[in-house]
Amino acid sequence: MAIAFAFALVGCANTDPSNAAVPTATPSNGPDPATIRYSCVGPPGFLPTLFDRPGKAELEDHPSAAALRVLIEEGSFGLGFLPDAGWWLVNRNEREAQYIARLPDGSELPFGHVTMHAKGASWAFAGGGHCRPDILLERLMPATWTLEPNKPAPDRSTLEFTALVTDTGCTGGEPVGPRLLPPSITYTSDAVLVVFAARPFQGITTCQGKPPTAAVVRLREPLGDRRLLDAGVYPPADPIAPEF
Repeated sequence: MAIAFAFALVGCANTDPSNAAVPTATPSNGPDPATIRYSCVGPPGFLPTLFDRPGKAELEDHPSAAALRVLIEEGSFGLGFLPDAGWWLVNRNEREAQYIARLPDGSELPFGHVTMHAKGASWAFAGGGHCRPDILLERLMPATWTLEPNKPAPDRSTLEFTALVTDTGCTGGEPVGPRLLPPSITYTSDAVLVVFAARPFQGITTCQGKPPTAAVVRLREPLGDRRLLDAGVYPPADPIAPEF
């Protein structure tokens, strides 16, 4: 089951980041980070605690693991960048098995993933690649955010900041705008984890780039020495806009 955040259905956001953003509501403390599910390929996804144990799923005595070993050894389907070892089993049922592995530092994205499908008594490659896992939400669209690139970085006293938010769905180039919901914010001893989500875009559309939507986030307590992170992706990321 995808985790269902208690996003408040109040507030709105400005679709033009050059203008003053409309404040978002400040919700109660968000979920324990260990209970948030992430995925590269949709449900059921995984919990961060998956990585608390060593990744050895490629060594299992199971037909899906045997097929994974063959795929890795052959470097098939242009997936020669996938690691030889260090795989975790995300999920397996009678028809499908999902695997994930960390990629080396410096890779474009942090994880490699592979899906295997059962074909009679054997298993075969169904899909894979590299990814940055997104949060799994129920009936909502995940969104990522960055800080304003030309503004001072948050400091110990920060109680408010502007997030530039982009939902991850296909919208024909339309920004998230009024579909954006107020964030879920989790406060821990070493981080403030902010997750944005949006109502899904309605209608048939295309996938292309789109401008962000600015939203003011108000914290219930100063940031202090904690890191401010986008927990809509795994691992939670510093919200720094990419340089082009």
